[in-house]
Amino acid sequence: MAVIQKRVELDFVNLSFYKDHVISIIKEGAVVELEEINALLNECKLFFVDRPHIYISIRENNYNVNPLMYSYLDDYQALKGIAIVTGKPQTLSTAKFESKFAHLPFKVFVNIEEAKIWVRNSL
Repeated sequence: MAVIQKRVELDFVNLSFYKDHVISIIKEGAVVELEEINALLNECKLFFVDRPHIYISIRENNYNVNPLMYSYLDDYQALKGIAIVTGKPQTLSTAKFESKFAHLPFKVFVNIEEAKIWVRNSL
C-alpha cells in the first residue's frame, strides 16, 4: 500500500506525493495555463528531484486546461506519464482530446486503482 509522503496545497490544486507518483485534484473553476504548469513542475521537481514518476489527475471538479500546456512538459525528463481519472462522460472525452497534445504516455481511467496499477507497470 502506497503511503503519502507529502501534501501540498496551492491556490488551484491539492497535491499528494507518493514514492513514484503524485495525485492532483485541481480545484473547481481553475484555469490551468503556463503559470499553473510551472507551479506544478516546481513542486514535482522539489519532491522527486530526478526520480521517474507519473502524474495522476483526479478530475472530480470542473476546470479548464489549455491543452497547449502539455508541450511545456517535453523537457521534464523525470515525468514518465500522465493518468487522468474520471467517471464523467464529458470529462472522459475532454481528456481523450487533451491526450493528442501530450508527447508522453497519457492514459484515461475510470478509477484510481487502475491508474495506480498502470503506474506500477510503467516505472
